[in-house]
Amino acid sequence: MTLPELINLFKPFLKPNSILSEASDLEFFGKDSLKQFKASPSIILLPRSTEEVSQIIKICNREQITLVPSGGRTGYSGGATATNGEVIISLSKMHRILEINSIERTLHCLAGATTESIQINARDAGLYYPVDFASRGSSSIAGNVATNAGGIRVVRYGSTKEWILGLTVVTGTGEILKLNGSLYKNQSGYDLRSLFIGSEGTLGIITEVIVRLTAPPKSTCLAMCAINNSEQSLKIMQEIRAAGLTINLIEYFERSALDLVINHAGLSDPFSIKASAYLALEIEISSKEDLDLYQHKLSLLIENGIISEIIIAQSSQQSAQLLALRERISETINKVHIPHKNDIALPLSEIPSFISELRDIQSTWNNKFEIIIFGHIGDGNLHLNVIKPENLSVKDFFTSCSALDHKIFELVQKHKGTISAEHGIGLLKKDYLHYSRTEAEINLMRQIKSIFDPKGILNPGKIFDYGPVAKLSP
Repeated sequence: MTLPELINLFKPFLKPNSILSEASDLEFFGKDSLKQFKASPSIILLPRSTEEVSQIIKICNREQITLVPSGGRTGYSGGATATNGEVIISLSKMHRILEINSIERTLHCLAGATTESIQINARDAGLYYPVDFASRGSSSIAGNVATNAGGIRVVRYGSTKEWILGLTVVTGTGEILKLNGSLYKNQSGYDLRSLFIGSEGTLGIITEVIVRLTAPPKSTCLAMCAINNSEQSLKIMQEIRAAGLTINLIEYFERSALDLVINHAGLSDPFSIKASAYLALEIEISSKEDLDLYQHKLSLLIENGIISEIIIAQSSQQSAQLLALRERISETINKVHIPHKNDIALPLSEIPSFISELRDIQSTWNNKFEIIIFGHIGDGNLHLNVIKPENLSVKDFFTSCSALDHKIFELVQKHKGTISAEHGIGLLKKDYLHYSRTEAEINLMRQIKSIFDPKGILNPGKIFDYGPVAKLSP
């Protein structure tokens, strides 16, 4: 099918500015934040409603045209990247907040609404949406659902799946499914809604979301702690929890990550000593007694040599400034370096030995790459960023990283972890899926895929390969 013929399929029901084919648009909408894969879509479609999405998919199903759904494109797995002439269906025009119900504590929005816009609208209604991460201003709620995004407050509130009540989804045949609505309880057969959470757009395209809201947190207190290693992080978390205090977030990062942020942004180092690692620890403060107890426990941890230095935020502004040192790590790595990103999760008790053994692999690897480690240590999620050396070509770097990944994922498997905690599998990790899933599980996933998308047109080649896909002629 030629490009003009392809465009003519969608002209009857999409507005003229909703069909893009300029090279700059193809590059902009054609990929996510991952740098390994080159964008090569055919056209970009910008629907404005569930019905338009359904019409698009029905045409693509009939013509066997492959589709890649696109939201905020903040992912790091290639899940929103078109590499084979696929049509991009961008949900960026579908960003309205449709309703906030303060009685039911729900918010109903279109798929392209950003995480931050949901947070702001909830806050304006006196409520709270707790799923949070550095990309909140650009990540879309449908993308969050499609990857079951977690972020910095999973240790307190859980990941996205805990906050999704209802979904409107369009399957690979164009059928519209309205799943669960605003119900908190619904045991009437299989929970089809849950199948789409974490499915990375391979079963259907999410067009509307109903999220659950909660009461805003009470006062909080953030402490930044200088420590020696991840084992001390877990000891600190254990002691704070044993005191009966509620942890909102606990974030770990090594000195190399802090140096990168400070040097790139031209900031002053808030610490008087250079420790091996750091911990951002925020707790909820319900009373003066909570604050006194928190400070007392931190003092004891210093006395016992678990913490080397502490900075306790004295205001919400200082808290935001300190937390930004952690939140800016990923974007700074992307600006300063070409990284290969891995997003893994482990049982908490396995983290110290995993990091130690990872460093052993790093020291003996032929290409001794720098690996910057940070992450949501309270829920076992570590981000491993392998940095490209200046004297190595991009192609050779990523080739070496593919071999290194086998070593890393063998280690993840040994420590009973998963190769993806919140970024998804996408294109990046599908060749490594067997490190986290058995052959029986993968076969079942393929069968589920065939039910919702029998012609395999939705996000082809993501998560696993499941048969031949159509390719557009030039």
